Amino acid sequence: MEAELKELTNLILSSNGLLDRMQTTGILPYEDALTLGAVGPAARASGVDRDLRRDLPYAAYELLDFKVPIQQEGDVYCRLLQRMEESRESLALLRQAVLSLSPGDLFVEVTGLPAYQTGIGWTESARGANVHWLMSGEEDTIYRYMVRSASHCNWPVLPLCVPGNIVPDFPLINKSFELCYACLDR
Repeated sequence: MEAELKELTNLILSSNGLLDRMQTTGILPYEDALTLGAVGPAARASGVDRDLRRDLPYAAYELLDFKVPIQQEGDVYCRLLQRMEESRESLALLRQAVLSLSPGDLFVEVTGLPAYQTGIGWTESARGANVHWLMSGEEDTIYRYMVRSASHCNWPVLPLCVPGNIVPDFPLINKSFELCYACLDR
């Protein structure tokens, strides 16, 4: 996978026509990303230095060594570079995990939960920070579960990136955020 990623990265970055379309297109300024609460690669491509795996580590992330890439310009090109660099870091994380983490259960049964109590947690997904809210039910069941997805945070910044660009750039700008439509269809 690393070889294929490197080959694809080199191919994309050697295309002057593609680079011309992406650079200075669909800019999300740092202040807007910060003010509107953008998350994940979209925020990091605009210079926002946040990642839940590092800032609020969960699972084994505090045992793994990784860097959080950051871009500065906030355009489509930076969002692409951000994804490429994060893909390399993900592969390095997988390698570390396979080589260093001890075997163990993939899940643990939780029993004795009081009914109708709530809990909250978070994960850093490929799109950014997800927040998970859960309410227990009777007899150790889940009564309610809701995820506030990263797309929920990033949809509001998209309209800020469109003015000043040509109409054919809209699909490029839109897809550079990798927003999930279904995450908001609730």
